[in-house]
Amino acid sequence: MIVLLLCACLLPPAAGECVCDSWFISALLLFCPSSCSGEQEETVKPGDMVTLQSRCPGDAVVTLLEWVRLDQKSDGYVFFYRGDRPYANYQHPSFRGRVALRDPEMAGGDVSVTVRNVSVADAGTYTCRVISRTTEHDEQISTEFRDAVRLTVTDAEIWSNQVSGESTSSTSPQFPKCLETLLSHLLQQRTMREERRNRPTMHCGSDIYH
Repeated sequence: MIVLLLCACLLPPAAGECVCDSWFISALLLFCPSSCSGEQEETVKPGDMVTLQSRCPGDAVVTLLEWVRLDQKSDGYVFFYRGDRPYANYQHPSFRGRVALRDPEMAGGDVSVTVRNVSVADAGTYTCRVISRTTEHDEQISTEFRDAVRLTVTDAEIWSNQVSGESTSSTSPQFPKCLETLLSHLLQQRTMREERRNRPTMHCGSDIYH
């Protein structure tokens, strides 16, 4: 899998496509160990409740909180909070009714969320984006903070073997976190390009409108 991913990264971009991905890929592979060292990991089994943990400075007032899943193929947040309240209508349908703040008061800067009734489809990398406000010398200062959690969901048999320290042939090697981030980025970019290429073109006289 890693070899295939690297080969895909090295393929030249198609005509008309932006080459900025090449710079992103090169930088990510070069600085992979340091850029992904802060990513947390959570492993659960289907049906469990998992906490996606994150924390911002405790003295800050959270004005915006976004939890998203990197490889999600359609619009919608895992969790969205703004103006002192969450917005369920902004959530992706698959997470609606299952995700909530661990601490509704976000005491001590706790912006963690809990996800109930986890399924294998929930596995992936989740990112948290927080914009908070602090006051210093009568001046309000806004700060942006980001965090990431990698969620692995295993079936009951694999979970049992992992807990007991045994190995099983059905357990695949852990995919490197940096390469997973890279793969998610590539998939998103390719999807956007396909959508642009498939967008209908309207002709009006000698002008072309996209």
